[in-house]
Amino acid sequence: MSRSWKGIFTSVICGATGLAAAAPQNLENFARRPQMHGVSISADGRYVAFLSGAGDETTVMTFDRSQSGGPFKRVAASEPNKFDIGWCRWATDRRAVCGLFGNIRGKRYAEPPFKRLFAVNGDGTALKTLEASRDDANPLKPKTSMRNLNMNYGADLEHSNQSMITLQMGNSLGYSVGQNFVSQFNPDRQDEVIDFAPGDSNTLLIQADDDRDGYPSVLAVNIDNANRAVKMLQSPPIQLFITDGRGNPRLGWGNAKSGETGYFVRLEDERDWKPLASIKSAGMVGQLRPIAIGVEPNTAYAYGIFEGRDALWSIDLTDREPPKLLFKHPLVDVGEPILSTDRRLLGVRYDVERPYVWYANPKHRELIDRLEGQFPGRAFDIVDSSWGQKILVLQSTSDVDFGTYYLYDTEKDKLQKLGTAYPELDQKALGTMTNIIYKAADGTEIPGYLTVPTGAEKKNLPLVVVAPPRN
Repeated sequence: MSRSWKGIFTSVICGATGLAAAAPQNLENFARRPQMHGVSISADGRYVAFLSGAGDETTVMTFDRSQSGGPFKRVAASEPNKFDIGWCRWATDRRAVCGLFGNIRGKRYAEPPFKRLFAVNGDGTALKTLEASRDDANPLKPKTSMRNLNMNYGADLEHSNQSMITLQMGNSLGYSVGQNFVSQFNPDRQDEVIDFAPGDSNTLLIQADDDRDGYPSVLAVNIDNANRAVKMLQSPPIQLFITDGRGNPRLGWGNAKSGETGYFVRLEDERDWKPLASIKSAGMVGQLRPIAIGVEPNTAYAYGIFEGRDALWSIDLTDREPPKLLFKHPLVDVGEPILSTDRRLLGVRYDVERPYVWYANPKHRELIDRLEGQFPGRAFDIVDSSWGQKILVLQSTSDVDFGTYYLYDTEKDKLQKLGTAYPELDQKALGTMTNIIYKAADGTEIPGYLTVPTGAEKKNLPLVVVAPPRN
């Protein structure tokens, strides 16, 4: 999901009355859903998929880059009061997999919240829901059926670049990114994707705990016909898996009976899980929370506490070296990871006076620095990439822009604009934000943002204070 520049800070908004401020804009333009979010690019770089908000409906849109000037295609849609679509990713070069969620009221009972997957081709054909078989014979094990979900193929829609928008991926990918040691597994959740293996086959990997014993198995799901096969049986105490992006579970962890978190690895070309002993490092507090396999052979990335704040660490899967500190910030926690479809870690976010990203690849940092130098006052993020990172999906944000989106061709050094989150909002008429620090009554310095209406003199203004909720 896209971040606001106010982040965890207090936002101080000053309103003007009787001043020569800009004419107010339509409030509905602020309240509606973005026209596009959750942008993903196929492994070969041909197709782009994104979600678009239209009233209470979320639509899945695709764009074929091989057809210059071709239309954006509406390939599926949610149905209000039944289900919504949360994310889409490319599982192959031509086929996308999306996650939907919601509640359905059955004829005899109210069914629990559910999460499901469906797959669709980039041209809108062959839409298929990927749910496990229902158990109609046992009323004590109701499973939400897709029989009353109306998947709306819709019609082709043409938009100009100015009307396309997206949100950064965030962590709305449908699979765990290791934020918790123990996951609440539930048969009503069937969207725990742990590997898309883009461009590799017609299957993806999910973890599922169908017997509800707290330990999931790894299943291979065919994205063409929804058939399922066991890839790996449950291996207690493992409760979460991370793969190498090529269909191989490589790292697992979970809580043992002692309450301690145990870590287990499978090196390349090995079948059995081995305990990982070298999991503590000097200065590290508590347990590590793995998020992705690393670029270097037999390495992984993880979160862990250092000097009181979440930091990024690398793990040696060969168990020869203790974890190494990769990145920390003295003022804030390291935030959510940016993972490409092939499960590679592009970077981790953190917010200070504005959004920042630490990138695993130094060349990405160089690119972002160059772009931010060309577009002063804007922050750029890499939110997805094609295979080999030849085509990057970029999101640009500022205090007056929820998101403008680009494709960047690394070989041609070419930047192509996709569109803007809220194209109907006049950014020049929006109040700009200035980061400030003020002191509380006890002298504590509090960071915040000051927003003043366009054209207003910065004195004697009405005041609105927006503070984040307490945990």
